[in-house]
Amino acid sequence: MTDKVTLTARYSYTHIDNQNQGVGAYSLTTRAYDVLNNENTLQLTETAMINVHTVNETRFQFMRATSQQNGDNTVPTIQVLDAFTGGGSQVGQSYDNQNHYELNNITSRVSGSHAWKFGGRVRVVSLADNSPQNFGGNYLFGGGLAPLLDANNQPVLAADGSYVPTQIDSIERYRRTLVFLNQV
Repeated sequence: MTDKVTLTARYSYTHIDNQNQGVGAYSLTTRAYDVLNNENTLQLTETAMINVHTVNETRFQFMRATSQQNGDNTVPTIQVLDAFTGGGSQVGQSYDNQNHYELNNITSRVSGSHAWKFGGRVRVVSLADNSPQNFGGNYLFGGGLAPLLDANNQPVLAADGSYVPTQIDSIERYRRTLVFLNQV
């Protein structure tokens, strides 16, 4: 059938592993999560000289790309504005897996002063994704107006029995929340 067939194969692999992402500045170590990315690519090419006038080339490519983020989203995130962010990272066990398949076939023929090229290509992509982000929730503490408290964390009352308002920052609001939760 043919005197000359060439087969070429190539494979490449990329692996990226980033540990303890999302930590630094105001973000505490409890917010850390890991990122893992892998990519595998396989390419095959067959070139066949059918005769002196005809060449057929078939190409196949498979690529698998995976991306994972692994963090704890079972614990709520605590954001205390201008102070810190702690708790869980909220990325959970996220992943994105993609498979790409591609098949090409091209035949070239020369006859006298004429040249023909014909063929086709088929592509298929499959995806699988999971993103359980923010399942643990988020608590945000900001400053604002609140009742003035005495040294025993009891509200200070005005002469008419109303609360005396005062401006508090985010860390004070967080502190008060912890104090009052422990009293329950």
